Amino acid sequence: MAPTNRRPFGFDWEDWGRLDFQEVFARAVKRYDPDPARLYLTGHSMGGHGTWQIGATLPDAFAAIGPSAGWTSFWSYVGAAEFDDSGDLTIPSILMRAVRQSDTLALARNYLHYGIYILHGEKDDNVPATEAHAMVEHLSDYHPDFMYHEEPGAGHWWGNRCCDWPPMMEFFEQRARPADAESMHVEFVTVNPASSSASRWCTINSQLQPLQPSRVVADYLPSSLQYNIVTENIATMAIDAIHPEAGRSFEVVLDGQAPMTIEAVSGSATRLWFERDRDSHVWSLLDQQPPLTHKGAHRAGQFKAAFRNHMVFVYGTNGTFDENDWAREKARYDAETFWYRGNGSVDVIPDHEFDAKRYANRNVILYGHADMNAAWESLLAESPVQAKRGRLTVGQQVIDNRDDLLCLFIRPRPDSNTASVGVICGTGVSGMRLADRLPYFVSGIGYPDCLVMSPDVLQQGADAILVAGFFGNDWSVGNGEFAWNRELLPPVSQ
Repeated sequence: MAPTNRRPFGFDWEDWGRLDFQEVFARAVKRYDPDPARLYLTGHSMGGHGTWQIGATLPDAFAAIGPSAGWTSFWSYVGAAEFDDSGDLTIPSILMRAVRQSDTLALARNYLHYGIYILHGEKDDNVPATEAHAMVEHLSDYHPDFMYHEEPGAGHWWGNRCCDWPPMMEFFEQRARPADAESMHVEFVTVNPASSSASRWCTINSQLQPLQPSRVVADYLPSSLQYNIVTENIATMAIDAIHPEAGRSFEVVLDGQAPMTIEAVSGSATRLWFERDRDSHVWSLLDQQPPLTHKGAHRAGQFKAAFRNHMVFVYGTNGTFDENDWAREKARYDAETFWYRGNGSVDVIPDHEFDAKRYANRNVILYGHADMNAAWESLLAESPVQAKRGRLTVGQQVIDNRDDLLCLFIRPRPDSNTASVGVICGTGVSGMRLADRLPYFVSGIGYPDCLVMSPDVLQQGADAILVAGFFGNDWSVGNGEFAWNRELLPPVSQ
């Protein structure tokens, strides 16, 4: 199968490029019914990067991968800027976490799922062979099954052999993905369950700290009928208890806590859900799946995630002439940009034409604040982020008498368990026009759940960002992780 990455230059197989792969992959598997043990991933150049990225993001799908002339990440290849990565609640660290999905090496332990054949030309002047050398050095520390071939004298493109290299195909032929029930050990890491949530019989549903690595190392011990599981940064998770014989009870041990005895399960009722208490960190067995109104693998936030799921752009018409003019033109511009870059057609409608039933379960992008967009009340009445002309509220923080603020945020659509609402708004035209300069249809750029800035950001960068953060798993500000630029914000009233 050969997905297009949306357009020839697409999204580097990230963001919508990765979604394109997932959609084509799912359709192809359904249509052609291939042997699930013999699915392989390979690509050249940008496709080589896609092989590294998709292979690490969706490791459960493949028996082996083969990156050819691939680059590892934006940091290794083009020297992308790095922000504070200390994990502290600072605006730079929040911005770094927002782009964490592009950090291929953060997911590199997932390469243990399969064999890897790395191919590169010695004289490659487009993607230097140092990209392959770095990955060989990295894998040498822990990976038992990889090979590297560097073709002497070859450049970036050296004919069809660099895409259909016989030794790579032989490497693939010798490897098969084990069935889930044959896998007694699972090691899996994700930075965003909405992009990558499951491996074999383990599912990571939600995180304690958004966009930080979440890990599970799980073993099934047949002799003692016990699942022994070690986790990191996981709030809710599930296991599929497919190993014990029907009618037999077994134990689950999570992070060394007291064993939980599970009575015999049968039929399809093998999925067990667990939740870790936010304060005590004690795990408990749930009697049902966590509520879909909370964050989870089905919907986990991040502003750019709103631009999917057959989104519809809704621009405000109830504002001033300048406000309405900006909203209409910005919505049209974004739609044309997504068509050009992402090969997608977007419905663009005025607020008075939005009908919740007609556009049921679709993501909605609102342009404009509450005083100018008539769809705001039905979609965002309960949102802790509220924007009006001259006033912005984020949780308990109120900012008055400013007409130059831009706010981007994402919320769950209240009438849907899957859809989201993305918002491009501000406290006035000068603030909203700042969105004209923000490239969100570009790979390697990430936005948190909520971001507030002034036009000074064009000269001062991150220092002019007022608020950046992630909502909690209940979509609240209070249980989320937010960074506040107190030098630019008024005091919070008690």
